[in-house]
Amino acid sequence: MFGQLVQTTTSDGIKLDGFLSALPGQKVWTLYHGVNSSFYSSSLIRELAGVFSELGYGVLLANNRGHDLCSVSYGPLPQRIGSQFENVSDCIHDFQAWQTYLTQKQTVPFGLAAHSLGAVKGAYWLGRKDAATQVERFLALSPPRLNTELIADGTKKGLIFAEQLERARELCSNGEGDRIIRVRFPLPTWVSASTFADKYGSGSKYDYLATLGGIEVPTLWAFGSIEVTQGMRNFRNADVAIREVADRDSMYHHRATVIDGGDHSYTGVRSLLFDEIRDWLASM
Repeated sequence: MFGQLVQTTTSDGIKLDGFLSALPGQKVWTLYHGVNSSFYSSSLIRELAGVFSELGYGVLLANNRGHDLCSVSYGPLPQRIGSQFENVSDCIHDFQAWQTYLTQKQTVPFGLAAHSLGAVKGAYWLGRKDAATQVERFLALSPPRLNTELIADGTKKGLIFAEQLERARELCSNGEGDRIIRVRFPLPTWVSASTFADKYGSGSKYDYLATLGGIEVPTLWAFGSIEVTQGMRNFRNADVAIREVADRDSMYHHRATVIDGGDHSYTGVRSLLFDEIRDWLASM
Protein backbone atom coordinates (compact mmCIF):
# COMPACT_ATOMS: atom_id res chain seq x y z
CA MET A 1 0.00 0.00 0.00
CA PHE A 2 1.59 3.24 -1.20
CA GLY A 3 0.84 6.64 0.23
CA GLN A 4 2.24 9.71 1.93
CA LEU A 5 2.57 11.27 5.35
CA VAL A 6 0.06 14.09 5.73
CA GLN A 7 -0.84 16.73 8.28
CA THR A 8 -3.82 18.88 9.18
CA THR A 9 -4.57 21.56 11.76
CA THR A 10 -7.79 21.62 13.75
CA SER A 11 -9.95 24.70 14.22
CA ASP A 12 -8.55 25.07 17.75
CA GLY A 13 -4.93 24.96 16.59
CA ILE A 14 -3.87 21.33 17.10
CA LYS A 15 -1.56 19.86 14.46
CA LEU A 16 -2.28 16.21 13.63
CA ASP A 17 -0.32 13.75 11.49
CA GLY A 18 -1.50 10.81 9.43
CA PHE A 19 -0.89 8.56 6.43
CA LEU A 20 -3.01 8.81 3.28
CA SER A 21 -3.32 6.26 0.49
CA ALA A 22 -6.03 7.43 -1.90
CA LEU A 23 -6.68 8.70 -5.41
CA PRO A 24 -8.79 11.76 -6.34
CA GLY A 25 -12.47 10.82 -6.36
CA GLN A 26 -11.91 7.63 -4.35
CA LYS A 27 -14.07 6.77 -1.34
CA VAL A 28 -11.92 6.88 1.78
CA TRP A 29 -12.11 5.12 5.13
CA THR A 30 -10.57 7.12 7.98
CA LEU A 31 -9.11 4.94 10.72
CA TYR A 32 -8.61 6.14 14.29
CA HIS A 33 -6.54 4.61 17.08
CA GLY A 34 -7.40 4.13 20.74
CA VAL A 35 -6.00 5.57 23.95
CA ASN A 36 -2.20 5.95 24.23
CA SER A 37 -1.81 4.75 20.63
CA SER A 38 -1.23 6.42 17.24
CA PHE A 39 -1.72 5.84 13.53
CA TYR A 40 1.76 4.34 13.26
CA SER A 41 1.80 2.13 16.36
CA SER A 42 -1.54 0.25 16.16
CA SER A 43 -1.07 -3.03 14.29
CA LEU A 44 -4.84 -3.55 14.30
CA ILE A 45 -5.42 -0.25 12.50
CA ARG A 46 -2.64 -0.96 9.98
CA GLU A 47 -4.00 -4.42 9.15
CA LEU A 48 -7.54 -3.09 8.87
CA ALA A 49 -6.31 -0.43 6.45
CA GLY A 50 -4.97 -3.24 4.27
CA VAL A 51 -8.40 -4.89 4.23
CA PHE A 52 -10.12 -1.68 3.09
CA SER A 53 -7.43 -1.15 0.46
CA GLU A 54 -7.98 -4.64 -0.93
CA LEU A 55 -11.70 -3.84 -1.18
CA GLY A 56 -10.91 -0.83 -3.38
CA TYR A 57 -11.18 1.98 -0.84
CA GLY A 58 -8.69 4.69 -0.09
CA VAL A 59 -7.49 4.86 3.52
CA LEU A 60 -6.42 7.58 5.91
CA LEU A 61 -4.71 6.46 9.11
CA ALA A 62 -5.17 9.48 11.34
CA ASN A 63 -3.90 10.69 14.68
CA ASN A 64 -6.32 12.36 17.07
CA ARG A 65 -5.18 14.67 19.84
CA GLY A 66 -5.09 11.75 22.28
CA HIS A 67 -2.25 10.05 20.43
CA ASP A 68 0.51 8.64 22.62
CA LEU A 69 0.63 9.17 26.37
CA CYS A 70 1.93 12.72 26.14
CA SER A 71 3.07 14.86 23.23
CA VAL A 72 3.26 18.49 22.12
CA SER A 73 1.35 20.13 19.29
CA TYR A 74 3.47 22.81 17.62
CA GLY A 75 0.49 24.55 16.09
CA PRO A 76 -0.31 28.28 16.29
CA LEU A 77 -0.45 27.82 20.07
CA PRO A 78 2.00 25.14 21.29
CA GLN A 79 0.32 22.96 23.90
CA ARG A 80 0.53 19.59 25.60
CA ILE A 81 -1.70 16.91 24.14
CA GLY A 82 -1.88 13.12 24.32
CA SER A 83 -4.06 10.85 26.41
CA GLN A 84 -2.84 12.55 29.61
CA PHE A 85 -4.35 15.91 28.67
CA GLU A 86 -7.21 15.39 26.20
CA ASN A 87 -10.82 16.34 26.66
CA VAL A 88 -12.97 13.73 24.92
CA SER A 89 -15.49 16.22 23.51
CA ASP A 90 -12.69 18.05 21.69
CA CYS A 91 -12.58 15.09 19.31
CA ILE A 92 -15.16 16.89 17.15
CA HIS A 93 -12.41 19.27 16.03
CA ASP A 94 -10.17 16.33 15.06
CA PHE A 95 -12.82 14.53 13.02
CA GLN A 96 -13.89 17.71 11.28
CA ALA A 97 -10.32 18.68 10.41
CA TRP A 98 -9.56 15.34 8.76
CA GLN A 99 -12.89 15.32 6.93
CA THR A 100 -12.15 18.79 5.56
CA TYR A 101 -8.66 17.67 4.59
CA LEU A 102 -10.01 14.74 2.56
CA THR A 103 -12.49 16.98 0.76
CA GLN A 104 -9.73 19.43 -0.11
CA LYS A 105 -7.72 16.53 -1.54
CA GLN A 106 -10.70 15.78 -3.82
CA THR A 107 -11.36 12.42 -2.20
CA VAL A 108 -14.70 11.32 -0.73
CA PRO A 109 -14.97 10.88 3.06
CA PHE A 110 -16.95 7.64 3.25
CA GLY A 111 -16.30 5.49 6.30
CA LEU A 112 -15.10 5.97 9.85
CA ALA A 113 -13.41 3.02 11.55
CA ALA A 114 -12.10 3.37 15.09
CA HIS A 115 -10.85 1.25 17.95
CA SER A 116 -11.50 1.49 21.69
CA LEU A 117 -11.60 5.13 22.87
CA GLY A 118 -11.39 6.18 19.22
CA ALA A 119 -14.71 4.38 18.65
CA VAL A 120 -16.20 6.14 21.69
CA LYS A 121 -15.19 9.45 20.13
CA GLY A 122 -16.61 8.45 16.76
CA ALA A 123 -19.95 7.57 18.33
CA TYR A 124 -19.97 10.87 20.24
CA TRP A 125 -19.29 12.86 17.05
CA LEU A 126 -21.77 11.01 14.86
CA GLY A 127 -24.42 11.06 17.57
CA ARG A 128 -24.46 14.85 17.77
CA LYS A 129 -27.35 16.45 15.93
CA ASP A 130 -25.15 19.35 14.85
CA ALA A 131 -22.33 17.14 13.51
CA ALA A 132 -21.39 18.31 10.01
CA THR A 133 -20.44 14.84 8.86
CA GLN A 134 -20.21 13.23 5.45
CA VAL A 135 -19.57 9.77 6.89
CA GLU A 136 -21.74 7.03 5.37
CA ARG A 137 -20.50 4.01 7.36
CA PHE A 138 -19.25 3.58 10.92
CA LEU A 139 -17.18 0.67 12.22
CA ALA A 140 -16.79 0.72 16.02
CA LEU A 141 -14.28 -1.77 17.37
CA SER A 142 -14.47 -2.55 21.10
CA PRO A 143 -15.64 0.79 22.50
CA PRO A 144 -15.85 0.88 26.32
CA ARG A 145 -18.96 2.39 27.87
CA LEU A 146 -17.79 5.58 29.57
CA ASN A 147 -20.58 5.68 32.12
CA THR A 148 -19.74 6.93 35.62
CA GLU A 149 -22.49 5.03 37.39
CA LEU A 150 -21.67 1.80 35.57
CA ILE A 151 -17.98 1.94 36.51
CA ALA A 152 -18.51 3.10 40.09
CA ASP A 153 -20.42 0.02 41.20
CA GLY A 154 -20.27 -1.43 44.70
CA THR A 155 -17.32 -3.73 44.05
CA LYS A 156 -13.84 -3.14 45.44
CA LYS A 157 -12.62 -1.83 42.07
CA GLY A 158 -15.65 0.44 41.85
CA LEU A 159 -14.84 1.92 45.23
CA ILE A 160 -11.25 2.52 44.15
CA PHE A 161 -12.55 4.29 41.05
CA ALA A 162 -14.89 6.46 43.12
CA GLU A 163 -12.01 7.54 45.36
CA GLN A 164 -9.86 8.40 42.33
CA LEU A 165 -12.66 10.42 40.76
CA GLU A 166 -13.29 12.34 43.98
CA ARG A 167 -9.61 13.26 44.16
CA ALA A 168 -9.52 14.33 40.51
CA ARG A 169 -12.58 16.53 40.96
CA GLU A 170 -11.10 18.10 44.08
CA LEU A 171 -7.90 18.98 42.24
CA CYS A 172 -9.92 20.49 39.40
CA SER A 173 -11.98 22.61 41.79
CA ASN A 174 -8.71 23.87 43.34
CA GLY A 175 -7.37 24.97 39.96
CA GLU A 176 -4.99 22.02 39.66
CA GLY A 177 -6.64 20.20 36.78
CA ASP A 178 -3.29 19.76 35.01
CA ARG A 179 -1.84 17.84 37.97
CA ILE A 180 -0.79 14.35 36.86
CA ILE A 181 -2.18 11.61 39.09
CA ARG A 182 -1.72 7.87 39.16
CA VAL A 183 -4.92 5.87 38.72
CA ARG A 184 -5.50 2.14 38.99
CA PHE A 185 -8.98 1.67 37.56
CA PRO A 186 -10.49 1.32 35.02
CA LEU A 187 -7.16 1.74 33.21
CA PRO A 188 -3.88 1.82 35.16
CA THR A 189 -2.07 4.95 33.96
CA TRP A 190 -0.81 8.43 34.75
CA VAL A 191 -3.29 11.10 33.70
CA SER A 192 -4.20 14.71 34.46
CA ALA A 193 -6.97 15.25 36.97
CA SER A 194 -9.09 17.18 34.46
CA THR A 195 -8.82 14.46 31.81
CA PHE A 196 -9.75 11.73 34.28
CA ALA A 197 -12.72 13.74 35.56
CA ASP A 198 -13.91 14.48 32.04
CA LYS A 199 -13.48 10.99 30.64
CA TYR A 200 -14.89 9.00 33.53
CA GLY A 201 -16.85 11.51 35.58
CA SER A 202 -19.23 12.97 32.99
CA GLY A 203 -22.15 10.65 33.71
CA SER A 204 -23.46 9.17 30.46
CA LYS A 205 -22.21 12.01 28.23
CA TYR A 206 -19.79 9.71 26.40
CA ASP A 207 -21.78 6.49 26.75
CA TYR A 208 -22.65 5.46 23.19
CA LEU A 209 -25.88 3.82 24.35
CA ALA A 210 -27.14 7.27 25.32
CA THR A 211 -26.61 8.65 21.80
CA LEU A 212 -27.25 5.53 19.74
CA GLY A 213 -30.35 7.08 18.20
CA GLY A 214 -28.35 9.99 16.85
CA ILE A 215 -26.09 7.74 14.78
CA GLU A 216 -28.03 7.48 11.53
CA VAL A 217 -25.50 5.71 9.29
CA PRO A 218 -25.12 1.91 9.01
CA THR A 219 -22.95 0.88 11.94
CA LEU A 220 -21.14 -2.32 12.88
CA TRP A 221 -20.27 -2.69 16.56
CA ALA A 222 -17.64 -5.39 17.09
CA PHE A 223 -16.33 -6.88 20.32
CA GLY A 224 -14.13 -9.78 21.33
CA SER A 225 -15.93 -12.56 23.19
CA ILE A 226 -13.41 -12.38 26.04
CA GLU A 227 -14.08 -8.71 26.80
CA VAL A 228 -17.89 -8.96 26.72
CA THR A 229 -17.98 -12.09 28.90
CA GLN A 230 -14.98 -11.65 31.19
CA GLY A 231 -14.03 -7.98 30.89
CA MET A 232 -14.75 -5.00 33.09
CA ARG A 233 -18.31 -3.82 33.66
CA ASN A 234 -18.08 -1.16 30.96
CA PHE A 235 -17.44 -3.92 28.39
CA ARG A 236 -19.53 -6.72 29.86
CA ASN A 237 -22.51 -7.63 27.62
CA ALA A 238 -22.07 -4.44 25.57
CA ASP A 239 -23.23 -6.27 22.45
CA VAL A 240 -26.43 -7.36 24.19
CA ALA A 241 -27.13 -3.81 25.37
CA ILE A 242 -26.69 -2.42 21.85
CA ARG A 243 -29.05 -5.00 20.35
CA GLU A 244 -31.67 -4.34 23.02
CA VAL A 245 -31.67 -0.57 22.40
CA ALA A 246 -31.57 -0.97 18.61
CA ASP A 247 -34.43 -3.49 18.59
CA ARG A 248 -36.52 -1.46 21.01
CA ASP A 249 -36.29 1.67 18.87
CA SER A 250 -36.30 -0.11 15.46
CA MET A 251 -32.77 1.07 14.62
CA TYR A 252 -32.00 -1.78 12.30
CA HIS A 253 -28.98 -0.07 10.75
CA HIS A 254 -27.08 -0.96 13.92
CA ARG A 255 -25.47 -4.40 13.94
CA ALA A 256 -23.52 -5.87 16.86
CA THR A 257 -21.20 -8.83 16.47
CA VAL A 258 -18.91 -10.78 18.78
CA ILE A 259 -15.69 -12.37 17.55
CA ASP A 260 -15.17 -15.74 19.20
CA GLY A 261 -11.94 -15.89 21.22
CA GLY A 262 -11.25 -12.20 20.73
CA ASP A 263 -9.67 -9.94 23.34
CA HIS A 264 -9.60 -6.14 23.15
CA SER A 265 -7.01 -6.25 20.35
CA TYR A 266 -8.45 -9.35 18.61
CA THR A 267 -5.17 -11.18 19.11
CA GLY A 268 -5.05 -14.30 16.94
CA VAL A 269 -8.57 -13.85 15.56
CA ARG A 270 -8.24 -10.82 13.32
CA SER A 271 -9.00 -12.87 10.21
CA LEU A 272 -12.43 -13.64 11.75
CA LEU A 273 -12.98 -9.96 12.48
CA PHE A 274 -12.01 -8.93 8.97
CA ASP A 275 -14.31 -11.58 7.46
CA GLU A 276 -17.17 -10.15 9.52
CA ILE A 277 -16.39 -6.65 8.25
CA ARG A 278 -16.29 -7.84 4.63
CA ASP A 279 -19.64 -9.58 5.09
CA TRP A 280 -21.16 -6.45 6.63
CA LEU A 281 -20.01 -4.25 3.76
CA ALA A 282 -21.17 -6.75 1.14
CA SER A 283 -24.64 -6.89 2.71
CA MET A 284 -25.35 -3.23 2.02
